[in-house]
Amino acid sequence: MDAHLFLDYAEAVLATVEADPGHPHAPAMCRSAISRAYYATYLLARELLGSLGIDVRNRAVTHTNLPFALQNSGVLTLERLGNQLSALRGHRTRADYDLLARDPETVSHARVCVTLARSTVQVLGIILAGKLAPPLDAELVRDTILDWARANGQPFSEAP
Repeated sequence: MDAHLFLDYAEAVLATVEADPGHPHAPAMCRSAISRAYYATYLLARELLGSLGIDVRNRAVTHTNLPFALQNSGVLTLERLGNQLSALRGHRTRADYDLLARDPETVSHARVCVTLARSTVQVLGIILAGKLAPPLDAELVRDTILDWARANGQPFSEAP
């Protein structure tokens, strides 16, 4: 399955609520949009690490340490993506688990999250298509992330 479909779904759910703010399921729909938008970014970030030669099949490669890998890549664009992914993860966690929080149930908050996810996915798409200027030195980025992972006990390794 294409991870972009999760973001498309988030957009569609949010558009439904924006068109009908009184929809009886609006709070759950806003929370769901946030969650699906995050998963699109997470899965594409995982794909990016895989394309760099980092084994992401390890179940210990989690939602927490994947952003850390990007944040410690030595490439400003990837560091920013790591920050965005981490922020989206925080919003997703709140939307999925903090049922007392009301901000994840608002259209405005969900729109901010989905918009952030869309911009994050766009940059990930540029990188995955090899169109980042200047281009990534995949070997250097892989080695930088793996050196950081070894030094910090993170569960990343070179892909077989």
